[in-house]
Amino acid sequence: MNCESFKSRLQRLDPIFLSNGEQGALRVLEKTARAVCEVALNDSAYEEQVISEVESFLSNSCDSNSSRQSSIKLSIHLVHEAVGLEGTAHALAALVKFLETNVSARIIIRSNQSVFDYMPILSLAKSLREDFKLGKEVGIQLSAPFGEYREVEMETLFNLGVRLKYASGWIQDCPTDQIPAINVGVLRSLSEFGFRVPVEWYVHENNIQGFETTIQNLLIANFSAGFSLPLVSKNPYHRFESGFPNLPDALAYCQLLMRTYKQYPYYDDVFYPLNILALLVKEGGWIPRLNIPAAINFILDEKGHIGIFRQSPALNRHWSSISEIAATPLDGLRNRFLQCASEVWKWENVPYCRECCWRHICGGLDPNSNGALSRDKLDTMCGYRKLFLEHFANLRASDYVVGVSEKEMTSHKQSAARPA
Repeated sequence: MNCESFKSRLQRLDPIFLSNGEQGALRVLEKTARAVCEVALNDSAYEEQVISEVESFLSNSCDSNSSRQSSIKLSIHLVHEAVGLEGTAHALAALVKFLETNVSARIIIRSNQSVFDYMPILSLAKSLREDFKLGKEVGIQLSAPFGEYREVEMETLFNLGVRLKYASGWIQDCPTDQIPAINVGVLRSLSEFGFRVPVEWYVHENNIQGFETTIQNLLIANFSAGFSLPLVSKNPYHRFESGFPNLPDALAYCQLLMRTYKQYPYYDDVFYPLNILALLVKEGGWIPRLNIPAAINFILDEKGHIGIFRQSPALNRHWSSISEIAATPLDGLRNRFLQCASEVWKWENVPYCRECCWRHICGGLDPNSNGALSRDKLDTMCGYRKLFLEHFANLRASDYVVGVSEKEMTSHKQSAARPA
């Protein structure tokens, strides 16, 4: 069977093609990764039948009414200065509930400076849990460089189901060639109390090497609670102007993830950046019924503005505000969001994504990144994702097999699972 002819016949469905090389087979992913098909190309006798079967399989998989629907993973990032704004709790509760569909939500409160006053955070968390009936399945997380340990406040946070992460690697006003100090005493006290406090290490080009020399001491201090390595661009206080640290090289960041992936496989948070990509490949990265990505990020800033973003809060697209949410029923919010989303996620607005085969899985870059960022920053925000998406797509078990024997499939899976 001619491989190029086979691909061209299916091109209207925008599938992703991955070669299995030595097995003479082709792996075909439905464009949102909701389904995977394995196709043998070494027999041309039944070419038309094979193409017909694969086309039917992909068409049924991408049907918006298909029973296999991806769940929406909603992350609401909240800067610390917005915690005490009037209406914040109501706005957060509305953002969790307005889509009225299969949603898993988490609220992340982020501070850029050491936290000493926990009362506003306690008040917000209590209001979300009690007044707005957000159960423990809605994760509330505080990510900050903690300045003081207070047992009474910590006990209340613990009982409200608030998770803690110790933010490090970069904070505002810290010279970009220095790593901010970690209050090891507070970190240890939080761990001794009973919190699991992984270190959330924001990675940039100047600290990417320094982290690996300090990790052992940090693991001792936090009772081996672990660490995570998201890009610094996930920090809502980070910008891309002069004075802010540059993002790391994509390959260097990918290699750092691989080293920690292999060296510390027993720490869940180590896998956080990779888990996101693995789940997109496993469960699908797009919601055809709503025509939106399966992973959605909101940012609520200190002025009460609410924006939507894909990779970086600094590149968010304004959507609403605390006051607008207070005045709008949930149905109205849903309609306004879907209208805004239809404008935000247009591939033609982002040349970097326009021809990328992974765009319906990763959701693409922020549209206003076009021209705002240099090529190296775009590569960092995107390059490592492509590498791991392909890795996980090759490891995923096929949902449908055409012309590939069970023996060949078993051999391929064993080869794919074997370390490089």
